[in-house]
Amino acid sequence: MTNRWLVLALLIGVRSTFAFQFGSVSAVSPFLIQELGIDYAALGTLVSLYLLPGIVVSMPSGLAGSRFGERAVAIAGLVLIIVGGLMSAAAETYALAAAGRIVAGIGSVFLNVMLTKMVMDWFAGREMATAMALFLSSWPLGIAAAMVALAPLAEAASLAAVFGATALVGLTGLVAVAALYRPAPGAPPPAKAERPRVNLLAREMWLVSLASISFSFCSATFVALIAFVPLHLVEAGQSATAAAQIASIAPWTYALGVPLGGIWADRSGRAGAIVAAACIAAVVGIALMPVAVAWTAALLAVVGFASALPQSIIKSVLADILRPEARAPGLGFHLTWHYSGLSVLPPVLGALADWAGTPLAAVAGAAVLMAVAGAFYGWTRVGLAKPVAVAPTTRPS
Repeated sequence: MTNRWLVLALLIGVRSTFAFQFGSVSAVSPFLIQELGIDYAALGTLVSLYLLPGIVVSMPSGLAGSRFGERAVAIAGLVLIIVGGLMSAAAETYALAAAGRIVAGIGSVFLNVMLTKMVMDWFAGREMATAMALFLSSWPLGIAAAMVALAPLAEAASLAAVFGATALVGLTGLVAVAALYRPAPGAPPPAKAERPRVNLLAREMWLVSLASISFSFCSATFVALIAFVPLHLVEAGQSATAAAQIASIAPWTYALGVPLGGIWADRSGRAGAIVAAACIAAVVGIALMPVAVAWTAALLAVVGFASALPQSIIKSVLADILRPEARAPGLGFHLTWHYSGLSVLPPVLGALADWAGTPLAAVAGAAVLMAVAGAFYGWTRVGLAKPVAVAPTTRPS
């Protein structure tokens, strides 16, 4: 494949496979609580276990990509996604289901780092925000598909069928990457003869940290919606299947908001204003959920859309921060921060729901996360605008 837009379409499809697998737990959360006898905190932990490996695996996966090439590492990640899905499908206890989530989560980290690098390689300096926006839309699309399809599957068959389906989807991604993907022209070749190392400047690490915290908190807002709103709807009298389908409104509008955010930023040049307005709208929408239960579906549509708008804008800033030779380790560093936040925040929100006695407490906590995301994006832009100090040169006398 030599057309960069066709390559992007391929990468979007492949990335949606692990989004589908990640969303499987949220899609069948009422069934898991009933069959495994777990509380909200344990459910939040099961969600975050998929992301937990990213804390320690993101940097090594970036270095592995520099050494062996992004295609080989992406294929290895897809193999782990398949194995983890099969482990969860065969599990009859919470511990075994959790182990399968961890294995699959390791694979998703490999895949996520490499797919993001692939997009940066193919679109460096050309419509990066738009390309990144379309690429990131694969996350909510995969989750939305899981929310719509997997609850009926669990009701008609079993949880084993649900997790087996995630492994099958991973297999389609593996075949696609192995058969179709080729590196971008001009991309740095794998440094097989060298020992891979972290080649990041202090300024790059600082700015990537700020952007990553913003991205992580923004993403956690969305995770809180899909994980805890279905439980709130069941509490209000909806069936588990109906609750999952209503909650799927958020991923669908999120999928619309992600590409629009990047496209608007590219065409208007007002990325900061878009992020600020989106964060305010999301915070207000979440704050209204506890007092406007009848409007939950409409509020989910608004909050899903608003929380999506900043995603591609924040992510595309990384291309401005990182030098081409620092992309793989830099993205690994970014995802270490990102996965750290997403591993910690869902269990914290789940514990908040247990303490308050209602899953709406976790949803309300997401409003705070969205406000923090907006503040850290602003901090990133301020730091990026500061001139880089250059060492003085000495003129010959």
